[in-house]
Amino acid sequence: MKKTLITLCIILTGCICFGQSPISVTGLTCEELVNPLAIDNTVPHFSWMIHSDRTGASSAAYQVVVATSPEKLDEKNADLWNSGKVPGSESLSVRYEGKTLASKAFAYWKVRVWDNEGNVSQWSAPASFGIGFLDDKDWASNAAFIGVPGNRGKSEVAPLLRKTFTAKEDAERYLLHVNYLGYHETYVNGTAVSDAVLSHAVSQFGVRTRIVTYDVTSLVHSGENDIIIWTGKGWYQTHNKAVVPGGPYVRAQLDCITSEGVTAVTATDDSWKYAESERRTYGPWRPHEMGGEIVDARKVLPDFKSETLDQLKWKSVKVADIPAHKATPQMCELNRIVETLHPVAVHKVGKDSYIYDMGTCFVGFTEIKMPVVKKGKTIKLYYEDYYLNDLEDFRDKEYTDKYIGDGENPGKFSSKF
Repeated sequence: MKKTLITLCIILTGCICFGQSPISVTGLTCEELVNPLAIDNTVPHFSWMIHSDRTGASSAAYQVVVATSPEKLDEKNADLWNSGKVPGSESLSVRYEGKTLASKAFAYWKVRVWDNEGNVSQWSAPASFGIGFLDDKDWASNAAFIGVPGNRGKSEVAPLLRKTFTAKEDAERYLLHVNYLGYHETYVNGTAVSDAVLSHAVSQFGVRTRIVTYDVTSLVHSGENDIIIWTGKGWYQTHNKAVVPGGPYVRAQLDCITSEGVTAVTATDDSWKYAESERRTYGPWRPHEMGGEIVDARKVLPDFKSETLDQLKWKSVKVADIPAHKATPQMCELNRIVETLHPVAVHKVGKDSYIYDMGTCFVGFTEIKMPVVKKGKTIKLYYEDYYLNDLEDFRDKEYTDKYIGDGENPGKFSSKF
């Protein structure tokens, strides 16, 4: 009896193995991005990775299907493109050759491949891509760059820009497009729309700026909603070409996608409001005289919920006259924090001065938990990538951040803009 059961198990296992394809497809990207919400062209390129346990296996053909919905994503119903079986080993930057696409389009795609022995893979898991804003006409007629009146001086506020909007009952998706001159973080109903930092990617402001698109569908609820765009100047400094004094500035638009199409729910204009945050930036951001950030613990908010925001004094923004330039979707991954480092040594070098040795040079943020600091007292943070023969030779005070205590609560200094 035992021998019979063992034989039966072996036969069944063999049948299952023979039913599986020896080749598979994963790692789908469009324009080298994973499921991009907004690319900068209407003729996308697709890439994928092929896996096989068979020695000498190679790709001999592929088939791509593209559709306007997941329900139509098959050979018979793909309404944008069905490449059919295409001979060849291509798997990088395969050009889309389907129906003409336009700004704000969104599509789904998948692929299967044949190997050099005629084995065909299962269809890959579906992927998606969207077409971003490609021209000024894609923006709502009222969409404008906005900023804070009179934001010029030795230190400049990193303001909160706010707008409330009413959700639409038939909404399928909400996409928020942010075209920023400087750096920004965005929140919907108190929740960050992304874990990205230092967005957008740096560009030559007089020639091109970047548009970052966020899917905020899960953050929007019925009724009234809050958008906060927290802005900082970053490299948008007046010594750079084509920079308009008084920044930072931002242009943004929230689109609602329904079965009927795409409509703009709100866009930055003179109806938006601003309030000061606990952050300011100072210094010219020039080589060897950078400046830094100032965090005032007396102004820190516990959160960005509507009831908290309502306690602030909100003022009217200004509409900025920004020179004409090309604004296109950002075609690279967003910056993110990928590792946390801790000091390997601490050296006391004065009555109230310490050097924290991080053990390596790196590009990153500073985050320091602060005790209760006397109200109005300033703690200064200096940075250096090396010291010479002794700790006293900490040469650089050109890059300086400041933390101002509130006299009541432990706090935290963290870099942001």
